[in-house]
Amino acid sequence: MKHIHRLGNKIGQLIIVVFVAVLMLEAFYLVNIIQGTGRVINYAGIVRGASQRLVKLEISKQPNDELVEYLDDIIRDLHYGGGKYNVIKLKDDEYIIQLNSLIVQWENLKASIRDFRQQDNDSSRLMGVSEDYFDHANVLVGLAEEYAEAITGKLRICEILLSIGIVALILISLQQTYYELTLVRKNKELRAAAYLDKLTGIPGRRSCEEALWYPVDVKKSPFCVIMIDINNLKLVNDKLGHHTGDRLIKAFAEILYKFSSEKVFTGRYGGDEFLCIVHDYEEKMVQRLLNDIKKEVDEFNQKESKFQIQYACGYEYGGETLPKMLEKADLKMYENKKQMKDASS
Repeated sequence: MKHIHRLGNKIGQLIIVVFVAVLMLEAFYLVNIIQGTGRVINYAGIVRGASQRLVKLEISKQPNDELVEYLDDIIRDLHYGGGKYNVIKLKDDEYIIQLNSLIVQWENLKASIRDFRQQDNDSSRLMGVSEDYFDHANVLVGLAEEYAEAITGKLRICEILLSIGIVALILISLQQTYYELTLVRKNKELRAAAYLDKLTGIPGRRSCEEALWYPVDVKKSPFCVIMIDINNLKLVNDKLGHHTGDRLIKAFAEILYKFSSEKVFTGRYGGDEFLCIVHDYEEKMVQRLLNDIKKEVDEFNQKESKFQIQYACGYEYGGETLPKMLEKADLKMYENKKQMKDASS
């Protein structure tokens, strides 16, 4: 189920990434169109205004053929796109119809200018044609502006969708990150649970076995393996209940774990058995350690009235390997247990 959930997240992320990428390309395209439309509006405005200047010059007997040629170039570029002034060809039907009509009006205006130059007497016809041309040019500019607004509207929608896509991608990424962090935490907890004893919280069976089988140089540094077994645990469980038996195990584990250090490993080997692995200790130091453990247990027993901690132990100092030392320490521990049983009977 978790695998399906993760796969769904990955597919969702991929879809959103593709969606965002397409929107970004569309946004870039629309921005480019808006910039190009801005140039169209600018040059359409020039066509509208410059024509009026041209007519005024003609009426005042100051003909300007360069201005005519300049307007010819702009109108041609507006019609076909590109050209000398690098304007785009707008893909809007109303604009195209109006531009074609403006081209016709421009030709009429140029013809009226030629007639005016030849007749040199009546400016009213030229002014009339100029006004018609101006009206057409004014409508053309308005249509270009409307087209730009429409593209800007599309860009706004694109930006909104892009923002939604990015937010969705961030949310999915955060969810995925949270899931991964939760998974890491759970894995750590599982690893800890595998190595720590659930009841006592000290290193458990797996940790003990790894410590025993970890490669060590017993010739370079002296090692000692200690096995400790709690006595009468079954009797405590039967008479006082397993809850009290668990308290007994936990209490002894807490005492034993006080002596843990870099040189002393302590762990619950299983059931009522505990393991200590000591290195860089002289044998008299090991005996002192065992005496200190006994003192702690005696102090606990003096304060505790419901149950008493009794244990047997055995140790093997020096040896070829830790597992072999464990076997000998285990035998000595059972010998100690037997001696204690015989002494009490």
